[in-house]
Amino acid sequence: MRRFGLGSPRDHLAVEFLRVAFFLIPLLLLFAGVISPREFIAVFAGYFFLRWFERYLKPRILAATGPVAFKRRKASPLTIQLDPQGLRSESNFGSLVLGWADVPPPRVFQNGVLIRVYEEQSLAIDADFLPGGMTPVALAEKIRRWQEVVSE
Repeated sequence: MRRFGLGSPRDHLAVEFLRVAFFLIPLLLLFAGVISPREFIAVFAGYFFLRWFERYLKPRILAATGPVAFKRRKASPLTIQLDPQGLRSESNFGSLVLGWADVPPPRVFQNGVLIRVYEEQSLAIDADFLPGGMTPVALAEKIRRWQEVVSE
């Protein structure tokens, strides 16, 4: 999302702050004499192993052992439909149906609109794919009006 100019949610900043704190806390404990240098090294060795496992090994294991139908799927276009009832999204990877009461207000960017659908998942709607004459600001305002009607 960042490469399209669509920033990430604010709570992502909190996660990044905690990631930095994770590096500082063992260092402070080492200087305070609470942990030994060996324990300090073990903390980071474990952390980097888990990061490597999650990023490189786990996807390969899941791809090798996952259902055959999942392995054979090819990427397909994502279809997003917005109407007064809510949001619908479909692709060959799955479908999503949410009412406006379940969706936080959209975030507007120059390049499009970002709609958060799960804790760590958002739909990015690029301004180039909006219907003729529709701007990201106009789309976000329309969604907000739909959300207000639902909340009444």
